[in-house]
Amino acid sequence: HLNAKYTRTLEGDHSLVAGVETEGGHRSDQAVTQQNGVLLPGTTDDDLGARTYRAALYAQDEWSLSPQWAAHAGLRWEEVLTEGQDQTLQMHTNRSSVWTPLLHAVWKPEPKGPDQVRMSLTRSYRSPVLTDLLGRLNVSQAYPTSGGNTPTSPDRAGNPDLRPELATGLDVAWEHYLPDNGMLSVNLFHRRVHDLMRTVTALQTVPWSPMPRWVATPQNIGSATTQGVEDRK
Repeated sequence: HLNAKYTRTLEGDHSLVAGVETEGGHRSDQAVTQQNGVLLPGTTDDDLGARTYRAALYAQDEWSLSPQWAAHAGLRWEEVLTEGQDQTLQMHTNRSSVWTPLLHAVWKPEPKGPDQVRMSLTRSYRSPVLTDLLGRLNVSQAYPTSGGNTPTSPDRAGNPDLRPELATGLDVAWEHYLPDNGMLSVNLFHRRVHDLMRTVTALQTVPWSPMPRWVATPQNIGSATTQGVEDRK
């Protein structure tokens, strides 16, 4: 992780805030499953690797409109790069980037009171975890002792082509600050998610089995909407 932030106070209760964020991770994986010194079907001793990299640049203006209102507005650029190997040791690469507005506002019914309302419009990425990008097939534990391979006991494999999720969200929160540094809050949220990541179990053909087998694989299954209410104490 590497983050850098620059802040400068301007005239008229304005503050310029700019920054850069970077985050990277790498995973190397070697799994060997043997019985009596022999590799079990569907396993391999090859090294597989995966990595993720995220970079972001942003600039925003923070200002106090009045004793009751404060606002942030700006622009953010973010890019996510994911790479993962399949069982043939071929590397798969996905690169996604997006420009997003930053809009936040805070309203206080009383300037020095304990209550305030926060409103925000955001867009964000969620990257796949590194284990989901490794294309290794892991045979279900029920095989080969019982030969079991069912939708509830599937083999598992990563997906080197898995893309990050992109979410656009709208949040409105009421916050009440207590005398002893506590806080009560209620948050209403609505989010639209693209390239939703979920694990899908389906019959797949594998090289070492004469019959298709049930395999659970993380996939991008489309778009989704989530909304609700959260309360915190």
